Amino acid sequence: MCLAKFRRIADIETSKRQTIDLGGSEADVRQRRAEWAELSGLVCEPDEPDKVDGIVMLCHGYGAPGTDLVGLAGYFDATFPELSRRTAFVFPAAPVDLSDYGLFGGRAWWLLNMQRLQEQVAASRFEDLIDEQPDGMIDASVVLTAAIDQCLAEFGLAHDRLILGGFSQGAMISTQTALSLKSPPAGLALFSGMLINAAEWDQKLDRPDRFPVCQSHGVGDPILPISTARMLQQRFEAKGWQVDYTEFRGSHEIPAVALKRCGEFLARQLPPLATS
Repeated sequence: MCLAKFRRIADIETSKRQTIDLGGSEADVRQRRAEWAELSGLVCEPDEPDKVDGIVMLCHGYGAPGTDLVGLAGYFDATFPELSRRTAFVFPAAPVDLSDYGLFGGRAWWLLNMQRLQEQVAASRFEDLIDEQPDGMIDASVVLTAAIDQCLAEFGLAHDRLILGGFSQGAMISTQTALSLKSPPAGLALFSGMLINAAEWDQKLDRPDRFPVCQSHGVGDPILPISTARMLQQRFEAKGWQVDYTEFRGSHEIPAVALKRCGEFLARQLPPLATS
């Protein structure tokens, strides 16, 4: 994939506020649109962006719009206000437009053969899934890395002030990208992800500069069965990585228990920077 030259992150519409319904409470979130080379997305940031000392970048799942996870910024603002006051939450839209495939407004990090995936899951042929390096995943990781570098540069932060994560396919591209970064991030937050590209990930897990992982998965997930998440957890831990792992009674989703554990993880891994 030919990469366009970086452009400085830029607002493409006036900054605005979004009120998000959090089941009885409301959070006021300032957001703006942004562009990074081949990706675009939303940035939710505090009223004083110059005080941002951490970035949380969350990648949506297959078939979802780029805005799918933006509501999580409202949750963290309401539940972890001290963290939210100094953190930029960044939500990139995946590079593949699925409109031509009947999913209008949906996007993907790489194309999936959903029928094949369902057949593999139904037959418990997980070896085929975990060993495969999907076509397009490496290209997607390259453009996501470019977005990360540009976003960090805008806020004047290093990789150790970044937590990368996502849901489903977004968790997979986050794992691929985080393991490939030259400098380690502060952490990796995975909602309903799984082990894929196993041979390459096994090699990358040998890196000496390990970083903590927060992982959650539903025991009743019919799309990515719990066994695939446990395989990923076990690979991390076998290589000496620290994994904050949560299983919940549920499906392919992000429930309150997973959000709370993730918020605690974010606050732990992104403590306030010491001021002179």
